Amino acid sequence: MAGTFHPLEEGNFEPIRKRAGEMAQKALAWQKSTPPADFNKPEVAGALAKLVSGSDALAAMVGKNASNDELKASLTALHDTFHTVVGLCKGEGHGGPPAKGRGKGKGKGKG
Repeated sequence: MAGTFHPLEEGNFEPIRKRAGEMAQKALAWQKSTPPADFNKPEVAGALAKLVSGSDALAAMVGKNASNDELKASLTALHDTFHTVVGLCKGEGHGGPPAKGRGKGKGKGKG
């Protein structure tokens, strides 16, 4: 995600145009993987399903040579979905267990 979203923020659409299919494949692989028991919850499964469908849609848009504005809107929404999944897995107010080593005063990571 970071290898496509952050360049896009700077106006570089080449990474997402080249890697959209790979992103869709990785989203599907993540969805099909067996999560740890603490994260095997409907909320996580739902967010992953949204990530897969959004990744597939983005890859289709790239295949149809969508405009940069269309790609930016789609990838931005997908980036938000990705962070929803990560948040659910870190217990950041989404009903999951708290992440190890994360307490008051700790900063968020990049994504």
